[in-house]
Amino acid sequence: MNTESYSMSLRLRHPTESVESLVLDIGVSPIILQSLGEQRQTLSGTLLEGVYEQSYCNYNLARRKPGYFVDELEQWIVRLEDFRDIFSKIKRENGRIDIYVGVFVESTGGFMLSSKAMISLGSLGIDLDVEYYAG
Repeated sequence: MNTESYSMSLRLRHPTESVESLVLDIGVSPIILQSLGEQRQTLSGTLLEGVYEQSYCNYNLARRKPGYFVDELEQWIVRLEDFRDIFSKIKRENGRIDIYVGVFVESTGGFMLSSKAMISLGSLGIDLDVEYYAG
């Protein structure tokens, strides 16, 4: 019985552009938008001290769901290929693109990412950030 579940998001950061330059038509709307120089705030809108030092955009690609994330990740890699030029520009300008995966396991877990998927992520300039959570 598979007791593993996961969530997945695409995160874009840019050190000098406004957040609007990070909003992409990938089929899902961004859940977090933070623009360089704007007042920091919590997700609920409470103002915090200071301003954002970079622009940040977060897309929820998969809400917590049962199964292994690798198959869905490979599907997203294909869909994100259309944004290669935008990703290249972000990377050239010292921005960062990553896919964050939270994996929820009851005991132990692991994954195998194909060399093709790793090459595709690398050629798109996308880092993979995976965290395991027990319980």
